Amino acid sequence: MTQVRGTSLELESITLVASALVVCAHVVCGCGGGTASEPSTPSTPPAPPTASATPAYTLHEWGVVRSEPGDRLRVSAAPPPQQARYFFSPDAVVEKPVIYVHVEGDAPLALRSLRVTADVNVVEHWPLTGAPLGTSQIEWRDLSASRVHCDATHYPTADEAPCDTITPTSDCEALALASYEASSSSCLTLPDGSHQNLLFYRSHTRVPLPIAVTREGEGVGITASATLADTSIVWVRDGRASIVPAPAAGTHVALPMPTEIADRAIVTLSEEMVRRGLTDDEVLTFWRAWRTTLTGEESRPIEELPRAVAAEEVLVEQPPLPREDRPMERGPIEEIPAPGPVDVVFYFLPRETIDAIARIEADPPPREVVRVLGVIQAPG
Repeated sequence: MTQVRGTSLELESITLVASALVVCAHVVCGCGGGTASEPSTPSTPPAPPTASATPAYTLHEWGVVRSEPGDRLRVSAAPPPQQARYFFSPDAVVEKPVIYVHVEGDAPLALRSLRVTADVNVVEHWPLTGAPLGTSQIEWRDLSASRVHCDATHYPTADEAPCDTITPTSDCEALALASYEASSSSCLTLPDGSHQNLLFYRSHTRVPLPIAVTREGEGVGITASATLADTSIVWVRDGRASIVPAPAAGTHVALPMPTEIADRAIVTLSEEMVRRGLTDDEVLTFWRAWRTTLTGEESRPIEELPRAVAAEEVLVEQPPLPREDRPMERGPIEEIPAPGPVDVVFYFLPRETIDAIARIEADPPPREVVRVLGVIQAPG
């Protein structure tokens, strides 16, 4: 009997313990109405709430501030007509800054807003936004950007806005925009369904330049009011160039007389633009606009970005010399226009000066904004 009672008590204790374990398991595991004997099925944890990922894209911009004696400046992308190469308005004009969008993923990017605010006013822009003439701010809204480059739907003609309000019409920089497309940039779709591969504006500015350029006899002197990091000062005169590092703030230096071939300056400045973040094809579009103004030579095509150049070399492929056993083939004689007189200093602005000239804001914000603005300045 004692053994039987002991066994009954033991069985009762085991039953109570088992029941407690089942209840505990249900509480801990969150089980429904199953029994302890049913195999437990691991549940897949619910996916965490997805936060809206930051769109991965960058903005790249290049342009030029043109200056002549008297601190009259222009900020733009295209040089002026040959007959008025260094004629400027009383305010500084940023010459054709063009902006490229670079989408980093395969998914389209919804660019709700991209706004440019100039410190004085915007002279022209493209694509048109409906902003009135003389406004200091333009905003492109509700753009869709895809990674792949596309064919632009339309560029303005001389009798269309914004060119029909600019006198003379040849001063309208939007006429040359097709020449500044970079194949690496993303395609932009506007709310009306049209496509563009770049954005463009031209503005006035009164922001003082960090370097004063003065004539000193036959030479040129420069006085720096700010330190320009990682930039060279290039003086081009009659097809020759002088290249020196930018001096420190508060110093004055005399530039050596130009003796290098002008194409060497193109190489130096190209390398600096790449270090600042522009792509090779963006640098090529820059020289498509500005090479003639800087070197005085008529534009010649540059098929790839040069990295180095020897003293006797030039940046374009030359026709092969005729073989001795074959007479040289001659085509029709064409009149070659004489290069315009060039005596200018060129350098790149620091980022804080660029941001003071025109501020760029975007929604959503880009991962990076690359801004390269050069100065082409005639000695005073």
